[in-house]
Amino acid sequence: MVIFLAACAAESPKLSIRGEITLSPGLGSKIEPSDVVFVMALPVLTESLPAGDSAETKASTDSPKPVAVKKITPVIFPLSYELTRDDVLFPDQEFKGRFDVVARVDKDGNLKTSTKGDLEGLSKKNPVAAGSKNADILIDREK
Repeated sequence: MVIFLAACAAESPKLSIRGEITLSPGLGSKIEPSDVVFVMALPVLTESLPAGDSAETKASTDSPKPVAVKKITPVIFPLSYELTRDDVLFPDQEFKGRFDVVARVDKDGNLKTSTKGDLEGLSKKNPVAAGSKNADILIDREK
């Protein structure tokens, strides 16, 4: 029986979030050869807010930690990306449900820091469910 369950799990489709990352035309001159792109799936905080709390207030006080992250180099736009269970940061986290998908062109290559000069964008379809395709991201602002 255990073998059967393991075989079923192995055959089940791998949930992913896929899309294309593009760069706003005015930001092209800001890209350096040493830059990296981080694509992140962040937990959706607005779905669990207590009554009376606004999403903006919650976002300003709690910076959500990414559930899944993919590092992409070299930075050549447009970029295709796919986040899967393999990109989850901690083994006890699951890659299911809905996420806010964001991308950052990072100047120092460190996921934990976001510094002046980094470029950012998000999917207009946020929040997106694991299993989504065409969760395209436009990088359109500079920190």
